Amino acid sequence: PASHRARVSLNTSPDNSEQHGLQLVVQGIVKYTVGKRNSSGKMLDVFAANGATFDAIMHKLWGKFKCHIKRQAVKDGDAWTCVESSESTWNKVMGFKVNGRIIPTSKSEKACNRWVASLRGDTATLMIYTYGLSISNARILEEFKGAYIRPEHTDRSGAAAETSILEVVERLREIWGGRFQDPPTARILPMLQAASARVEQHLADLTKSADLALDIVDASLKDNKQLHHHWEMFGLSLSNQKEALEARKRTLEGIRANIPLPPLSTVTDPLASMENMEDTEHQE
Repeated sequence: PASHRARVSLNTSPDNSEQHGLQLVVQGIVKYTVGKRNSSGKMLDVFAANGATFDAIMHKLWGKFKCHIKRQAVKDGDAWTCVESSESTWNKVMGFKVNGRIIPTSKSEKACNRWVASLRGDTATLMIYTYGLSISNARILEEFKGAYIRPEHTDRSGAAAETSILEVVERLREIWGGRFQDPPTARILPMLQAASARVEQHLADLTKSADLALDIVDASLKDNKQLHHHWEMFGLSLSNQKEALEARKRTLEGIRANIPLPPLSTVTDPLASMENMEDTEHQE
């Protein structure tokens, strides 16, 4: 049994909650057959969907739980086939129960709105049938699997024989070939374009960063060249100053050489001829 205390998952639609007049809380249970007991099915988390109408709520429920539906089994005479399930035919693969009572799906939209409002937040059971309502019991499920799913030819070990595998491959090509060969849908195309745009933007940012780094290095090289020029000019200024000082030195030396100096023998010491004055200021 898959019964357990399920956590509640709330619908996170960006719509304003004030615009939602209704709320439907469901406990999803996935079953292979209609007659299978709920306790033996796969119990999902409780989910609360808001919407202005039952159809709006059903749109959110379909988007939430459609991943549990494989395909809808259809029996035409004695032959079984499968068709794609869609939101417009949700009542072929889903159903509601409240307190064990099946809720008719043929109600008008107004009646469905009144039914949702009457629940007043109580949890309804959402029955999700993997292959649809046509699979009512285990015997029909085995019949369907034997006719449509299990390979017709097997080897000794029970594995699918090559002929059966080729038949399955061909059947898959018939069903899904167009999906892989066709161009992207309108919903997928913007995602691919967005990814390309992000890559292009990233490459553009890298290019700008590289260009900026090169500009900085080029500017530094220009500054270095200018500094080298200033250094050369400073060296030239030092050389010019040295030459000017040497020229002044030579000039001063020439002037000094032209000044006549008296002989040393003719120069007298003035101290010897000076009169010694008495110290009258310190006499008592």
